[in-house]
Amino acid sequence: MVFLQRFQKTYEAEEVESELEKKQLAMLHQQRVQAELNDKKRRTLDNYMQTIDDYDTDVSPAEKRVFSLFTRNASILLPFSDKLC
Repeated sequence: MVFLQRFQKTYEAEEVESELEKKQLAMLHQQRVQAELNDKKRRTLDNYMQTIDDYDTDVSPAEKRVFSLFTRNASILLPFSDKLC
């Protein structure tokens, strides 16, 4: 009888420990997933900023003026865009 009680206590303790390990592994996995997402966001933002920097250096001043004129006047052209087609 005493042996059975000791075995039951040991078994229950092992179950509790196993559940704690599972929770720890799940938390560690979630941390790694979040770190990977953060790294991907950082790389994407770096690439985006690099693209913007490259665009600014690759575009001639004339192209920049045309682009700024178009974007400035886009709101004027939008109401009439259906008549252009």
